[in-house]
Amino acid sequence: MSLTKDGRIALNAAASRLLEKAGAKAVLILWDKTTGGIALQVAQKSDKNAFSVSFKNRSHTITAKRFLKYIGWTSDRRQTFEARWNAQQKMLEAELPRRFVTLREGKQTTTGLISATPGAHPSEARFRGNDDPFGGNINNRKVAERRLNDPHAAQISDPEKVRADIAKSKALNPDPVRTGR
Repeated sequence: MSLTKDGRIALNAAASRLLEKAGAKAVLILWDKTTGGIALQVAQKSDKNAFSVSFKNRSHTITAKRFLKYIGWTSDRRQTFEARWNAQQKMLEAELPRRFVTLREGKQTTTGLISATPGAHPSEARFRGNDDPFGGNINNRKVAERRLNDPHAAQISDPEKVRADIAKSKALNPDPVRTGR
């Protein structure tokens, strides 16, 4: 799931297939401001609170400018997040980083990276500043890395700058260490 700077929620092919399989022509956008949780729940197109789902090739988009304005979304670039499918509720769920959301009272949440030593418990997180070129979003960094290394991807205007941004981001916000389950 991605949020674009022009106010759309974009879904990749896998997430789009899940919504299609559930018969989604429209979705309710659910928001939990305490956790930063967002969900796209399959809804009837006739529901006055539903957002229409646009189909394009294998991916789907939802125009959500109203919603993003409501939550105070502030990112100036596309942000990508991992999402999970809740089959029982027929909804796609994700968590948005708080640094891109302005509180409803008009106060900005603290910006910057909340980081911890890779593999450390979340209680050990601490403020680190906002110098990461990708805003601390590891998914966006990985997308940039893939595009840089993919000969079939659209041409990147300044590959050296992208390489430098990736290196800086990795130094400030290392990839989490995956532990066996």
